[in-house]
Amino acid sequence: MTAAFDNRLVTLSFTLANGETITYDQEYYIACSGTKFGNSNLADMELRIDNIAINTRNNIITQTSPLNLLRTPVNVQLLVGRRSFGAFVLFQGGVVATNPTQPPDIGLTMRSLMLVLQLTNPIKLTAPAQIKLSVLAAQVAQQLGVKLSFQATDKMVDNYSFTGAALKQVEKIAEAGNYTACIDNDTLVVLNNGQARNKTPIQVNSSTGMIGVPELTDFGVRVRMLINSQVQILDQIQVTSAINPSANGTTS
Repeated sequence: MTAAFDNRLVTLSFTLANGETITYDQEYYIACSGTKFGNSNLADMELRIDNIAINTRNNIITQTSPLNLLRTPVNVQLLVGRRSFGAFVLFQGGVVATNPTQPPDIGLTMRSLMLVLQLTNPIKLTAPAQIKLSVLAAQVAQQLGVKLSFQATDKMVDNYSFTGAALKQVEKIAEAGNYTACIDNDTLVVLNNGQARNKTPIQVNSSTGMIGVPELTDFGVRVRMLINSQVQILDQIQVTSAINPSANGTTS
């Protein structure tokens, strides 16, 4: 991990129903928070942006209104990083709710979900009597419009047949064996259970951007750190804390 804590990079892009893309950078007030999951649950993001042009603000509110039954989701993409290593895509998805802020602030708050259109996209897939899981995963990725990162032990799957919402197939892949399957932005990731995406644990400590002290929870360790492009969902990290050494060790 880089130890450079130089200027931040933030780019927020909206793609409207007519295909127009509008981009804002760190010159605007942009605040985001969200969650990614190492399973079939959809990543989500809540964001706020202030002081954008009133016609653009009204256009986004109209296009994302639940009263607009023919609406095409407004797509949002968040790139973050630092000048030392550049920006990378942290989240991309469709806006599902938008609200203007209360005066005197002039802003928008939004909630977005990754691959939201695939929640209600019905598909049907019938495979041969036997098919390799890697081949099946490639077909599922193609249907979802994402890339595939298959790092699991391959196996033959018998009599695969599926009808339903496209995203449910991610769960079906995990159920085909001792596997973990999730979608990270534009990539379907398939691993053996307990396997990390990276081969070498990423060092997380006070000199590489760890913020505060790691906390022990019922589910493991909660640690805060400065954003870094090397850390992805399902990666393994090596936590080292001088103040709370009981939290030291590797975790995903």
